[in-house]
Amino acid sequence: MNPEKKIINYSSDPLDEEFRKYVMELFNSAKKEVVIITGEGQAFGYQDIRWAVKNARGRGVKYRVYATDPLYVNKWLAYGCDVYKGKEGVKDHYLVVDGKSFIHSYPHDRRKIGVREGEVHSNDPKAAKEILDRFERMVSKAEKISMAKDPLEEILENPRDWGIETDASKVDEVIYD
Repeated sequence: MNPEKKIINYSSDPLDEEFRKYVMELFNSAKKEVVIITGEGQAFGYQDIRWAVKNARGRGVKYRVYATDPLYVNKWLAYGCDVYKGKEGVKDHYLVVDGKSFIHSYPHDRRKIGVREGEVHSNDPKAAKEILDRFERMVSKAEKISMAKDPLEEILENPRDWGIETDASKVDEVIYD
């Protein structure tokens, strides 16, 4: 007997707990492959999601990620995931598990917590196939990343603005004034 297709809406909450719960449920149920289409891969910043990826990879589940500006590349690669960087922008984000169930996240502000909303589609291989076809098309034009830039090198090239003055040449003035 084939289970029925089901759609569950999820809403934003302060720590994206509802979203993370559904992601982990899908990752824990994955048997073959997880495909992700995202603008950045921000969800991988959550430790519980990284553990779920690591556990799935340990079971032999393959991960393929498409992003226009991938975050956490070193971690994705360290876990044995395939990461593709493309130019085709994405608004909605998708996470497809075993070609039948998926999460569709609506557009949201980048790097913001508590703003994710979307749908979880269970047992919907027809809709999942459309997403997978889009993924394959996007990946065919993307660059597969095999090595990420060293994080220290990245910070030195693009220092972050912490909102405070950090001019070391004036350290004596600050300490002895």
